[in-house]
Amino acid sequence: MAEDNFEIGRNLIHVGNYSKATEYLLKVNTPQSKYSLSFCYLHLYKYDLCKKYAEEAIVEGHRRAHWILGILYLDGFGVLKDSSKALEYFNLSEDCAGKFNGLGGYYFDKSDSKQSLENYLRSFNMGNIDCMFIIGLCYKYLEDYRNAIEWFNKCINNNFRKDNAIFEIKFCQDQLKIK
Repeated sequence: MAEDNFEIGRNLIHVGNYSKATEYLLKVNTPQSKYSLSFCYLHLYKYDLCKKYAEEAIVEGHRRAHWILGILYLDGFGVLKDSSKALEYFNLSEDCAGKFNGLGGYYFDKSDSKQSLENYLRSFNMGNIDCMFIIGLCYKYLEDYRNAIEWFNKCINNNFRKDNAIFEIKFCQDQLKIK
């Protein structure tokens, strides 16, 4: 029964129904279910519960939950913003798309587009398509307008931040005309 509840919860996460997923995941008491609960609560903006379940998952040995705490500290969600603490949590996390997405954000905030790009690409290659737009921005800030246009076109093709991507493509095309 617990395995069924966990699988139903995970399937609901994959379709973005975080609220319903928590109903099933709360019936399971494993490090993996607590990690999944922290992920849901992050997306539901319930940062106190997100932090609680991420910390419990870590104490019980879950090796990926650290990145979620990193996100909380990077953006100041329910905790005092602390980029040093965020970096510490990202580095403690097992390699996963969330870890590299968080590191990408960390370096983006530090205006290090090269490091940011490297981490966002790793996250993308691990299945996180949500970072396509920011990859395009990194290329733009590095003045690699051709690659930026390529990534903004990926956004358009995936109907992801389409209006923003169209605007950025026009900017990059104008920059290529100037050069």
